[in-house]
Amino acid sequence: MKQEEGPRHWVVVRVWRGFPVEAKAFEKKIYANRQERIWRKTMNLDYDETGVLPLSIEKKSFE
Repeated sequence: MKQEEGPRHWVVVRVWRGFPVEAKAFEKKIYANRQERIWRKTMNLDYDETGVLPLSIEKKSFE
């Protein structure tokens, strides 16, 4: 059975000192990129990281 590919969503993850501390999901990549820029303004780039990742949501049928 072929999986239907729905609209793509985006997740922004913030990592502080090696630990993921926050994640937010967005329907549009532009909003995810905006959140990433906001987080980068206040983070220590030597130790902390953030990134935008695609999120695929599967639609399952229980028939």
